[in-house]
Parts: sequence; C-alpha cells; structure tokens
Amino acid sequence: MAPLNGRDAVEEDRPPTPIPAPENRYDAFLCYAREDGDFAVGQMRASLTASGKSVWVDVEDIVAGAQWRKRVRRGIAACRAFIIVVTDHSLASPQCRGELEEAATLNKLIVPVIRGDVDEDAMPRVISDAEWVYLRDRDDFERGLRRLVEAIETDVEWRDQHARLAARSREWLDAERNRSFLLRGTDLNDAETWLSHQGGHREQATADQAAYIVESRRAATRRQRALTGGVVGALVVALSLAAFALIQRGRAIAQTHVAQSQLVAASAVEAGDSRLSGVLSLGAYRLSPTFEARNAILTATTNHALGVLAGHTAQVTSVAFSPDGKTIASAGGDSTIRLWNRVTQTQIGAPLAGHEEPVNDVAFSPDGKLLASASDDHTVRLWDTATHRQVGAPLTGHFGSVTSVAFSRDGTLLASGGEDQSVRLWNVRTHRQLGTGVPGQEGNVNDVAFSHEGLLLASAGNDGTIRMWDLKAGRQLPSLSSGDEPVNSIAFRPDGKLLVSADDVNVRLWDVARHRPLDDPLEGHTQMVKGVAFSPDGRTVASAQTARRSLRPVWTRRCACGRSRHANSARRCSATPAPWRGWPSARTARRLRRRRSMVPSPCGT
Repeated sequence: MAPLNGRDAVEEDRPPTPIPAPENRYDAFLCYAREDGDFAVGQMRASLTASGKSVWVDVEDIVAGAQWRKRVRRGIAACRAFIIVVTDHSLASPQCRGELEEAATLNKLIVPVIRGDVDEDAMPRVISDAEWVYLRDRDDFERGLRRLVEAIETDVEWRDQHARLAARSREWLDAERNRSFLLRGTDLNDAETWLSHQGGHREQATADQAAYIVESRRAATRRQRALTGGVVGALVVALSLAAFALIQRGRAIAQTHVAQSQLVAASAVEAGDSRLSGVLSLGAYRLSPTFEARNAILTATTNHALGVLAGHTAQVTSVAFSPDGKTIASAGGDSTIRLWNRVTQTQIGAPLAGHEEPVNDVAFSPDGKLLASASDDHTVRLWDTATHRQVGAPLTGHFGSVTSVAFSRDGTLLASGGEDQSVRLWNVRTHRQLGTGVPGQEGNVNDVAFSHEGLLLASAGNDGTIRMWDLKAGRQLPSLSSGDEPVNSIAFRPDGKLLVSADDVNVRLWDVARHRPLDDPLEGHTQMVKGVAFSPDGRTVASAQTARRSLRPVWTRRCACGRSRHANSARRCSATPAPWRGWPSARTARRLRRRRSMVPSPCGT
C-alpha cells in the first residue's frame, strides 16, 4: 500500500489524464494497513502466488497524487475479488475504508481475512455480512489459504467479465466519457449478454457498468446510421435495428431499460427545478417502473410547494391546521401569530400581537374556536380565532421559555411544557392552573401530548425520557427511557394503546400499558428526526427529519397491529407533510413541534 495508508497528497488542478487499465486481469486486490505489511505482502501474497493466483498489491515507491489514486481505483476495478486483511489497524485506517467503499461500489466479491481479534461492532457492514476467512496466528494457515483460494475461484468467468467491464467503464469515466473508450463489435455483444444474465450472480452490475454498455450501444447505433445512405443504407439500418430488437428481447432489453431508468431517476432526484424533476421522474418510470423511478416520482410530488405564505418578519417556528382544515396558524420569531386562509393562501386579518418574545408553538382547540400559543416570554396565551382577540389574561407560571402546548380532546384542559423543566395543566374555561405544576424532565421539556381519550398526558425532554401521568387517578406513571439522546417529539395513537417518539435518527413505538418499547427502533432516517405523528386510522406513522434547514420527505411506516416488524417495509408517501411545523435553527431547533393530526395518505395507507 502507498499513500492511501498514510501519505496524503494535494492533487494538481489539471484535466484528468486516462491511465490504461492493466493488461492482465488480476485474481485479487490485497488491501491492508501498513502495520500489517509483513503478513500481507510477505506471507499472503507469496502463498497466493504459489497457488497460481495473481495478486494486485502496491509495494512500489509511487509519487502521491491523482495518478496514484487512479491507479489504485483501476487496480480494484481490474481484480475479480477484493481481499482485506482485517485488523484493528485496517479498521481504523481511512485509506483502507476508502478502498473498501470503492470495492463495494463496484459490487466486487469482498473476502475479509481475519488476522487478529477485532471488535465486530467496529466493522463496516460489507465486512460483517461477508464470509470470513480466519488466518490468525492460532489458525491453520494452509486450511485458511485453501478456503481463500476457493472463494476467489467461485464463479470465475462471471467475475472476470465483471472486472473487465469495471476497468473499461472506469477508463471511460476518467476520460470524461470519451466515445473512443466505448465497447464495439463482439465486446459490446458479449457485454449485453453478460448484463442480461446477471440475475443469478452475487456480484451484480453497477450503474456505471450499465450506463457504459447502454452508451456503447447508442454509439454503435449512431455509427450504423452515419454509415448508411440512401435506400440501401435505410434497408441496412432497418435490418440492423430489427436484428437488434430480436437480440435484445427479454431480459437483455429489460436490464437496459432498468439501467436507464435508474440513471434518469437519479438525475430527477438531484434536479433543483421541481418541473424538471417531475418530467425526469415520469420519463424514468416509463422506461422501467423501478423502485428508483417510483421514489423519484413520490419525491417530486412530496417536495412540490403549493404556495408560500409570507408575512412574518422573523423565522417561522411553528404551524398548525385548524380542525376543519380551512385555516393555518403560524408562529414566528417576530413575537406574532398569523392566521391564513388555506385555499386563497392569504392572511386573515391583522397578526395576533401580545407576546413580548418569539412564539415557539401554537395549537387549535378541538372545536377550532380557540388558539393557544407558547412563547419565550414565559407565558401561554389563548386567542379567539373569530375576533382575533386575546381571551383573558396570559397564563403565567412558567419560569422559563414555554416550548409546547396541547389541548385535551374535549378542549377543557390545556397542557404546556417549558425550559423550566416543568409541565403545567390549565383549566381552559377559568384560565387557572390546576395544581402547582409537576417536574416534567431533568432537562428542557420539548413536547407535550394528550392521549385521544384525554386520560393520559405525556411529556418529552432533553434527558432522553418520556414521562406520563394518569389524569383520572392523579398519579405519575413509570417513565419511558430511550437513552441519552433528547426526545424531540411524541404522539399517541388514536386508540391510546401506542405512543410514538423521535430521538436522534430513531423512531420508536411504545406499549403504553406495559411501559416498554415494541422491538427495535424503526430505521431509515439519516438525520435527526424532529417530528412524528399517527394517521387518523392509527395504521401509519409519519416521521420527518431535518438537514441544513430543509424539510425532508415524510416516510410512512406500517404498524397496524403495533409490532415494529411491520415497519420494516417503509415507503415514501406523497401525503401533505403535516407533522413538519417549522424551519430549525441553532436557537430554536429544540423548540420546534409537530402537530398530531395529518391528512390521510394519498397512497391509500
């Protein structure tokens, strides 16, 4: 190994120069950390060579830079298999990890050689999922070597073609898709046949390989058309196209369309223009109804904005729909609350002004006549949605910013949580606090929620716990703990038997009666989950993640009977992302809340 194991280099800013692929194919690429060089080069390479296997390993003194890095990538592409010597040193090496990721991208056969006692939790998934070969000091070296050779020799003809096309496609990409590097004649026919028979093999074709073959066929077709002329030429082209159509029938043409669909779908997702994204996603679906094409269509639909409600002079921190869905309330850092007509997208009357500090959360009463607001000025206020006037005096009692408010289902109670680590309950009719307030968490209270029958109240906080109270019995129930990560959002299922919570990148389902989680967290998010909600029928959970002040598409996960195994088949939904309620910032990210109601999913769930 050379610079990837320790010598970082500054690549020159110059056009890429294609480097010819190695003349011969190699049986294996040997990846190892510099500390393991004596074993990898001195023992493994020598033994594999004695077994008649050619091994690509860089032991030369090569100058660092773009040429060296391209040579390593070419070496990986040209090899049938990728062998990595797994030790603590190689697992900690970013260079080894980079080579491993390159091999995984190329769908190479990855053979981990376990050299020492390593922590399995520290292994990348591509290593932990592969079949290991043990060559530790206490293992039988000859037996392990035989297993290694058998792994390399499995499906040799298929992987030899895979390696050849990987090297050729890499050469084409490095040359900025220069047509002179495309396949022709017998090579192209063999590549198309290989692509159509990939279903029964472990190492599938990569998107780059499929694109390379498709572009080669397009170039061949263009050359055929350019060489023909007149009636004779038209006849030759017609016969060629007819022959091509017959040859490409069945799986070959299907695989080509799949590759094209995946490429167009990727372009649709990356497109910045919503109209272009929609056109490309539909085009990808017409080529082939792949998962990527369906995902691109749903992403384009989900991310389409129906309009912009502009009026706040500072950051918008929370939004909420009225129960009839006709009015939207928004809260902002300008200390005001504004009501909007959903259909005309115009502001209704003057802003609701009264708070002295930014407003963090708003919530409609079940009948839609009242609106509650929570603010950094330590108060909760009630507003008449018809007259736009404040109802009574502010509800005071919190000793810090109030972060969340929620009405009970019958509208008689209002709960609030704040940075003073307390949860307080208010009588909506008398505007009086019930009791003295109870400690909510050992950190800021981020969200409060009533069960739909109004018998339970739950709060979520920065201490990683969810605390619940039985309002009828007047006692606190056992807490639910999700670990050390702050719980950002909670919501009850309509029947009150389940509760969903969001912490870090996890979405968790809880059995309310037994006070314990249901199996493992629902996986799929890559950024912090800031909001969760149940659908009205309780069969779907929607969750929203944030990244760089952007709204991610909502993922819906099935939980019809409450078991998280149903959530393993997640799909993207084009429903209006009602759980999302604002744009996070460093100052207000912990205060953003999601409403527990949402429009039923158009996808039928």
